[in-house]
Amino acid sequence: FGSAAAATGLAHAIFRPPLPFADPGTLVEVGGVDLRYPGSGIDYPKSAPDVGDLVGVRALPQVAAYARGGADLTGLGPPRRIRVAAVTADFFSLFRIPVEGRSFEAADEDPGAPPVVLLSAEIAALAPRSPPGSRGPGPVRINGRLHTVVGVAPAGFSFPENADAWVPLPAPLTPETMRYFGRHVPSRVVARLSPNATLASAQAELEPIFGRYRGATAESGDADHVRPLAVGLTEGRRAVALTLLGATALAVLVACANLATILLAQAGL
Repeated sequence: FGSAAAATGLAHAIFRPPLPFADPGTLVEVGGVDLRYPGSGIDYPKSAPDVGDLVGVRALPQVAAYARGGADLTGLGPPRRIRVAAVTADFFSLFRIPVEGRSFEAADEDPGAPPVVLLSAEIAALAPRSPPGSRGPGPVRINGRLHTVVGVAPAGFSFPENADAWVPLPAPLTPETMRYFGRHVPSRVVARLSPNATLASAQAELEPIFGRYRGATAESGDADHVRPLAVGLTEGRRAVALTLLGATALAVLVACANLATILLAQAGL
């Protein structure tokens, strides 16, 4: 029965994961929203709203987006493969994460802006000791391109997906600026509810925005949602947890049946 307790504990951690952010109950995922791509709405019709369409939504005063990828890092000891998150300028302020140095600014999102990067504390610790009077690690190369290190995240912060470094998410994305992701950009749009807003009121305010694009593709509007970020982050793991719970329940039933059989046999002696 120890395995049953362990499985229950694991399922609880998956279904109700603690988010390591300030005021996590106000963090939400906004589904059905795209990143900005060149020509979208100009050269071809948009099939879904993008993050720019959420500007002015009163229930969601802070909106950010991020995408996950990988890159080769050089300039901090031996070359290494790292996990990179490309984020919008509001990412760190939305999650209320203080950084050493500075966070990203809107100008950093321009595809033509000088490349900058923000390192995790663990990666920054690999840098040689800085000369007196200098601020943080010197420039590093990511996929061979020189980046200025503008900040360092606090120790222990590695969201999303154990990120080692963060770069600005260019707006709009171009084939050149998608170099961290190959042909697929696994992105997520997140936001904070305003103090008086609820999931229902945010959904209601977004309905006219989603409605403008429904019917543009064969896809349904099932992805158009506002839900707790904790739920969105665990969606892929829920099926695994349910399978584990089902297997554990079956094992417990078999054990109980075997025990009952043994007890009945002993009673008949």
